[in-house]
Amino acid sequence: MIEEVEITETPVKEEKKVYTKKPRKILDKNAKPSKKKLAKIADKKAFEKRKVLKKKKVKKKSKLKKSR
Repeated sequence: MIEEVEITETPVKEEKKVYTKKPRKILDKNAKPSKKKLAKIADKKAFEKRKVLKKKKVKKKSKLKKSR
């Protein structure tokens, strides 16, 4: 009573990957900058200040030498 049944594979279409562009991040204008960014900005400002101070010190020394 065993019936022979042919098993046929139906061709399966492969799904194509659809590449989409990532949506742009909406920049929140009222958002506070992250701590890292704040630290970077503070570091830059400190560096600029040190540069200016060094220049001022150099100028003061050179004036004293000339007057002697």
